[in-house]
Amino acid sequence: MERQSITKTGAMGRWSRFTARKSAKLIKGAKEIYYPGLPHGLTATHADQVNDDLLAFLKSIQAACKAA
Repeated sequence: MERQSITKTGAMGRWSRFTARKSAKLIKGAKEIYYPGLPHGLTATHADQVNDDLLAFLKSIQAACKAA
């Protein structure tokens, strides 16, 4: 099953990106998405963009489950 990590970049985002990448390597089918330059509250300030990515991810899981 696929997993998704949503991570901002920037000063503190560097640590998040490092841990997200490390975690993704441990989880089969992981998908990382980075949002360069977006603020910490990106789920509020850029909700449409984040929600579009989440919806696409969920649809890919749904399609994979139907195919199995």
